[in-house]
Amino acid sequence: AVSVEAGGVRVELEHGAAVRGSAAIVTLPIGVLRARRVVFDPPLPEAMENALDRLGVVDAVKLFYRFEAPIWPEGTDLVTTEGPGPRAFWSSTEARRGAEHVVCGWATHESARALLEAGEARALELGLASLGTSAASPLPAPRSARWSEWSSDPFALGAYSFTPAGGHGARRALIDAVHGRVWLAGEATGADGSERAAFTVHGALESGWRAASAVDAMLA
Repeated sequence: AVSVEAGGVRVELEHGAAVRGSAAIVTLPIGVLRARRVVFDPPLPEAMENALDRLGVVDAVKLFYRFEAPIWPEGTDLVTTEGPGPRAFWSSTEARRGAEHVVCGWATHESARALLEAGEARALELGLASLGTSAASPLPAPRSARWSEWSSDPFALGAYSFTPAGGHGARRALIDAVHGRVWLAGEATGADGSERAAFTVHGALESGWRAASAVDAMLA
């Protein structure tokens, strides 16, 4: 629970301990906020509650494959594919002779939900089938493979935010001070409450700077 008290903020932790401060910056993911996993006392303003419900949460899955040697021509770092798995794969490891090659497949929305429903083992099989359409010859078996997904993570409940129909302007309501002591930050708020840099890592970073500046001004 996050409680605004006289002269400060009290945050009650899971096992009963509590911390206090003059202000708080809350960077909980949009999925956790939308699920109301954390209680605010007093409650969040109605405009902010409505804004959370007007934003959506993206389902996303990443599939990682580690190969003993490059499977793509030298210099290739991104391919699009056809098949039942992800339609885009990239690699941050340079394709060069004698080097391992790590490839990541990326799926969101309906494609991600299909992979989530299939489960990790089957999702990795489907991804490998899609990846195979990008190679000139049959793929070797990967040395290892695994997935990463956020929908079932209780500390995330989804990957990142998106703005569905009717959600325009919702992010702006999320940057206002909560009872003068609490500020929200994170990719869902955007850097400045707009769509600029929303749902990005740099946008999340900039949102933290924005909230920290607001706290600094309040304490001055």
